[in-house]
Amino acid sequence: MRAYAGQAEIFQQFFERQGSVLLKMDSERQRVEKALAAFMKMMEVQEKTLPELERSLREFVSKVSSGVDGEGMRILGQIEKNSEALTQSLDKNRADFERALQRELTLSIKGLGEQLGALSEKFVQDYTPLTERLQNVLKIAEQAGR
Repeated sequence: MRAYAGQAEIFQQFFERQGSVLLKMDSERQRVEKALAAFMKMMEVQEKTLPELERSLREFVSKVSSGVDGEGMRILGQIEKNSEALTQSLDKNRADFERALQRELTLSIKGLGEQLGALSEKFVQDYTPLTERLQNVLKIAEQAGR
């Protein structure tokens, strides 16, 4: 009976430790979900606003070019350059954000993998003595049955 009580205590300790690991993994999962949600929201906003911005800029450029001469053309060139710079800046910011998100996701997944590896190793360590004891019990039972 003491052996069972000892095993029960081992199981209880094991599950308490695993509960802590699982809570950390869940917290990490929630953090990743929030980052993904923010990224998706940013992409939705960008998908909605960029075409409208482009359309508005094209309309503006069209109106300016039809109403002015050489000075208007100079202004138009500057507007197009600024528009291009803005687009490049937005593209760069999006690319930077994607790289940062990818880096964070990679770190998070790596951390989760390390935690899972540690959990597996701890599982083996905790259950190896139990497995050996069960093998001994089976041997004793076989010998007693003969």
